[in-house]
Amino acid sequence: TNPCLIINTGGGIGLPAACAARMLGIPFELHELNAVPGRATRYTARIAHSVYTVFPEAQRQLHFVGAQLRDYPIRYTDADKKSRVVAKEMLGIDPSLPVVIVLGGSQGAERLNNAASRAVCMNESTFFVLHQAGKNAEQYADLYRAQKKNAQVHRFVDTKTLALWYSAADCAISRAGSGTIHELLFFQVPTVLV
Repeated sequence: TNPCLIINTGGGIGLPAACAARMLGIPFELHELNAVPGRATRYTARIAHSVYTVFPEAQRQLHFVGAQLRDYPIRYTDADKKSRVVAKEMLGIDPSLPVVIVLGGSQGAERLNNAASRAVCMNESTFFVLHQAGKNAEQYADLYRAQKKNAQVHRFVDTKTLALWYSAADCAISRAGSGTIHELLFFQVPTVLV
């Protein structure tokens, strides 16, 4: 397809594309989205024409000295933000209830899902839980129902629904992935990161 530029976001899967770009003389950019670059990404930085990072910590790594700092590329704009009250109403939640979102849907998040659901069930306060639980969503939905907790549990939610969750949230419990952290910052959601 005769690309005029190749962009890589790191990881071993991008290494063949980086090598091909180098051999074919195609400009190649590396965008490191993590604070600590992995081995393949460190190697790729040596052959990239341009290197960009989103965390100053990554710039201090040996092969990232001189990398340019950029904002994390999130998928939302200001148009996706709603007031907390409007977002709760759009989700069918009583606007007077505090909302806690639990983002444990990614692979390997079972410990987060277990701990967060236990904490919710032990808490005697009245609030609403929006839980992205991944493959065991029904198990957590059953648990919340048995404990008479206000909750919506989904395996995963689409981008538009997640924007409503972020807007409605009074706080979040989440894994500490770079993309999620930057989205939570964008929506200004107080968060406990695991």
